[in-house]
Amino acid sequence: RAFRDIAIKLGADLGEMTLESGGEDMPDAYLLCPVAPSDLAFNVVEIPPGAKGKERLFIIVYAMLFGFRSSVSNFTRFSVFLQSLARRILGLPVTMFYDDASIQDLASAKGAGQMALGKMLQALGGGFKPEKQQALAATSDFLGLVHRVDKTFTEGIVEFFPREALITKTVD
Repeated sequence: RAFRDIAIKLGADLGEMTLESGGEDMPDAYLLCPVAPSDLAFNVVEIPPGAKGKERLFIIVYAMLFGFRSSVSNFTRFSVFLQSLARRILGLPVTMFYDDASIQDLASAKGAGQMALGKMLQALGGGFKPEKQQALAATSDFLGLVHRVDKTFTEGIVEFFPREALITKTVD
């Protein structure tokens, strides 16, 4: 709604324009973030863990390890950085929650904003998981909460409702 309110304040004609929303997910998100050389002693991992009667093998992982509280905290810095870049450089209303992104753009852009966000992450050495992509549409699911944005410009309304699978799970 803020997007709509600012557009109106600036005198934009929203007549035929509609807003769309989509989503992205980063695979192996923690692997995007390097570990400081002084902390590598904490990233020694046994391969395969606990193998009995075999030679024990260890490697140093140069990226953050999944499951460590410090990895979650440190990855948050990257997702906030990516969100800030998308907002400031691409001019996209993007919201990041760890490795998940919610993107809004004009329907007339035909997905250009979502494509630009993907190219920006590629330039930073990462990428989104194609099979988890939610193409821009009137409705999108972000973290189990479905939102509908096609009435945003005409009525100033954004509707929210829980994902159908969550309702079914709750009822069961």
